[in-house]
Amino acid sequence: MTDGTGDLAPLTDEQYAELTRVSGGVDRECYDSFRQQCPDVSHEEFVASQTGACPWPLHLFAVVREVATAEESGEVWKAARERGRTEGFLYGYNYGRKNSLSHDALLSADAAGVAPFEYTRLWQQGDDHDTIIAAGRRSDK
Repeated sequence: MTDGTGDLAPLTDEQYAELTRVSGGVDRECYDSFRQQCPDVSHEEFVASQTGACPWPLHLFAVVREVATAEESGEVWKAARERGRTEGFLYGYNYGRKNSLSHDALLSADAAGVAPFEYTRLWQQGDDHDTIIAAGRRSDK
């Protein structure tokens, strides 16, 4: 998280060591790049993403957390795991959010059978939500 000046608050050697231990070996440079990508995410949240019942790959946690709240991120991770797809689903979700699509639209489309990337692509072509859902196409299998 930022230190009040807009810069990331520095981490201690112990904090880096903690994340390296729980993540299975992420190095300081890599972790710092994730922190830059998600400046509002605390060190504690990064650690929690690695120590839950079903830990995230750290790079995928950053991809989702960059564009979603902590609560939304949990819903996205659950949806990806339930459908047996993670990486393509999560990158598609990130792409959709960066293209101004809502969390709810992306997850409701996915629940109806249209993956986030495909939903975003069709939306960019001018299709509306109902038309996209009716098509029911999935491309991240």
